[in-house]
Amino acid sequence: MRNSTKWLIAFDVDGTLLERPRSSWKLIHELLGTLDKAKKYPVMYMRGEISYEEWARLEASLWRGVKYDWLKERAIKEIRLRDGCKELFQEIKKYNVECIFISAGLGMIVYEVAKMLDVNEVYVNELVVDKDGRITGDVIVRVSFEGKGDILRRVAVQKGIPKSKIIAIGDSESDIGMFKASGISIVVNPESERVTHYADYIVHNNSLRPLIPILTSIVQKEY
Repeated sequence: MRNSTKWLIAFDVDGTLLERPRSSWKLIHELLGTLDKAKKYPVMYMRGEISYEEWARLEASLWRGVKYDWLKERAIKEIRLRDGCKELFQEIKKYNVECIFISAGLGMIVYEVAKMLDVNEVYVNELVVDKDGRITGDVIVRVSFEGKGDILRRVAVQKGIPKSKIIAIGDSESDIGMFKASGISIVVNPESERVTHYADYIVHNNSLRPLIPILTSIVQKEY
């Protein structure tokens, strides 16, 4: 018998559900040979010299003029789900849960992952494309480095789901906002020691199979 109140599970994508890429931004730089030029931008952001929006646009400006569909086709070929990812989603969807993606990555990759895992609600950043299908160098920033928590809170209010029935799953410091907005937080292969301080569960494994018993045991309970 299903619980009366639905659970909301918010997933980060890059690095959490994906073995490759760990960063969709970095993957595009690797494909286009612009990685070295982009290395200074995260440093500038962390120093407070530029905003997240400026950081995103500076990186995207390096891809100006590239055909979007051509790049998307190449990027999709690089996607590798973590072992056990599909099985994880098959299992948790047997329960009264709703899964969403909140990713600061790029739509060309994250939407494809959502299609693979049958997830319909996705919050992600988008490259702007002109009428000829070329990248303009601009970005629609929907998810900033520190903005995931605000998105999760807004979604939960819209759906009428209390904090106690929200689970957030991620791997990096950009997911801390989600962890603070959730009742239960799970970090998978944490990128830093700091992110572990905000997690109720810590999973060190290249496979997502260990998440299956953790999540199923949680969503069977009432809080």
